Amino acid sequence: MNIDDKLFRIYEEANATTHKTKGDLARAVAAKQLIEFSNEKRNGERQYHTWGTIYEYVSLLAEYGLLNSENAPAIKTSKISRKGFDLTLGESVETYASNNGFSSERIRDAVKGLLQRTPAQLPTPPAVYNALQLPIGSKVFTKSVSVKAYQIRVNVNTKIKNVLIIPDILRD
Repeated sequence: MNIDDKLFRIYEEANATTHKTKGDLARAVAAKQLIEFSNEKRNGERQYHTWGTIYEYVSLLAEYGLLNSENAPAIKTSKISRKGFDLTLGESVETYASNNGFSSERIRDAVKGLLQRTPAQLPTPPAVYNALQLPIGSKVFTKSVSVKAYQIRVNVNTKIKNVLIIPDILRD
């Protein structure tokens, strides 16, 4: 499942019921055993994520400013549309990324720098994270880049005009 699907399901739960803590919200989502928070084992059995794993995604929504201090949606509405959520998420992630030093342009420059080294270094998420020297943790960076990539892929965030592709990175 895409990270956006997971964040949307948490946002729906936060909108539906009150939760005192982020942990309570994560436990409520875990109790629902949603397919977005599961993996299929080799034997075909479905294994559901623990509330601890889901807590990371709850914290991410809070980092982006989409959950308020009461663990409820920052924008309260009676009905949440997926399209509206995706647009809001895209804008929030772009703002968060720019505020924390990893705009699309900075990521592109870091990737380009890694590829132009001698010897060239693969632009893996940890390598790009280290090159950018960000004030946030590597897990938050990696998940945020995943959200940004999804937003670009489905063309939800119309503010993004530059897509990270290798031929574009190598061109000056």
